[in-house]
Amino acid sequence: MPRPAVSFFLLLLLAAPAHAVIKGSASSHASFTVRLLGKGTYCSGVVIARDALITAAHCARTIPTIGGRSLRVADISRSAVLDDGRRVSVSGDAVVLRLASPLPPEVAAAPIGDGSGDSYTIVGYGTTDERRPGPADSPHEAMLVAERPGAMVDPNRIGSIGASACFGDSGGPVLRGGMLVGIISRASHPSSHLVCGHLTHWVPVTASDSIAAGDFPKNER
Repeated sequence: MPRPAVSFFLLLLLAAPAHAVIKGSASSHASFTVRLLGKGTYCSGVVIARDALITAAHCARTIPTIGGRSLRVADISRSAVLDDGRRVSVSGDAVVLRLASPLPPEVAAAPIGDGSGDSYTIVGYGTTDERRPGPADSPHEAMLVAERPGAMVDPNRIGSIGASACFGDSGGPVLRGGMLVGIISRASHPSSHLVCGHLTHWVPVTASDSIAAGDFPKNER
């Protein structure tokens, strides 16, 4: 490939939001992690109720898919009422997608809470190799620790590359002690030639006490 084409492709990678799990392993959280597809875009998401899921705000116009079937989105908001009556809220690079019809029974809702412990699990359908952007056939996960507020890092990294989110993982769940505490936003790397393999940035998901049934906010932004 001529050098100008290589440079152009690299610029595209650097300009795009980092959304994937590299240096991870097959995930055990496939029951509530979903893939979202758009025009030249792919992301991940996490189911929080029979008719709602959360993804990154920059993935809001992608289409959730389960088992190869596309799901219709009824509205996009910043909060939702969970199946147990609690209200869940997001901000920043996160949105709630309310679906037009309930999900099939085999799809689970992620448990939401504070969790416990010092480690976090990230899950996503993103690429497992930054050099080959493209969605994975199944979700992958990795264990990270807090590097600073809103950013996590691989505690076992060797050299300049460690486990992190990458292309296709934006919107995937961030779990602490098995509880959903946030979603993946993007990845970043100190090297100008790399996007993934260092920090995974995330935004929190919070749940409040039960509220009156049927109180579902519309199109909050």
